[in-house]
This record gives sequence, C-alpha cells and structure tokens, in this order.
Amino acid sequence: MKDYFLYTDRSGDPPQHQEIEMEVRDQDTMEKIRVRAIVSCSHADLPQADNLWLRDERAYRNTRPDNPWAIQILQEIQEEVEEVQVKPRAPIPLSRRKGDLLKTLIEERTKDKGKG
Repeated sequence: MKDYFLYTDRSGDPPQHQEIEMEVRDQDTMEKIRVRAIVSCSHADLPQADNLWLRDERAYRNTRPDNPWAIQILQEIQEEVEEVQVKPRAPIPLSRRKGDLLKTLIEERTKDKGKG
C-alpha cells in the first residue's frame, strides 16, 4: 500500500466515488503525479486502494481527523514534453561592446595623475 499526498485549499474536499483528474505527490519519491483516480474518505469503499493524505497549505499530516482517505489510481497521465532548443548567440567583438567600465577607469587614472 502506497501513500500519496493531496494538497487542498479551502475550496473543499475532492469529489468522492467518481473518476476525477488530480495532481498528487508520491511520498516515496516526492514526485508530483497527474492521475485519473477514484477517491473515498473510507477504505471500506475501496478495499484495494492506497492511502491518500489530505493536507492543507500548512502541510501537517494529522490536521484532519478523517485522514487517510482511500485512492484508487486508474491511470497516470503523462505530461507532454516539449524539446527546448537554445538559440546560438554570436559573440560581440570588443570594438562593438557598449560599456563604460574602461572609460571610467581611464578617467579616474587621468584625475589621479593630475592631482599627484
């Protein structure tokens, strides 16, 4: 039996006894998983189900007296992976760089020579 976490806000509990899509966190890997599942507040309704710990934004495990719920995962939903490509950037020659560092250093050196 595996343990999953569902982080809920104050909008309420997930609907029970119907197929829904949700994002849960696997306790073993701490990985977020998008699943299609059936949820119940009682393990008697789903005897072969895993544990689902409902957490509020403070994320304390025992804040809810009805924990753990039961979750029967029907399918893991794979996210679409997009390939990211880096655009090559042409190097800028020193003559075209716009910077005031060198100019400032020369001005400071000239002022120091004039004082001394």
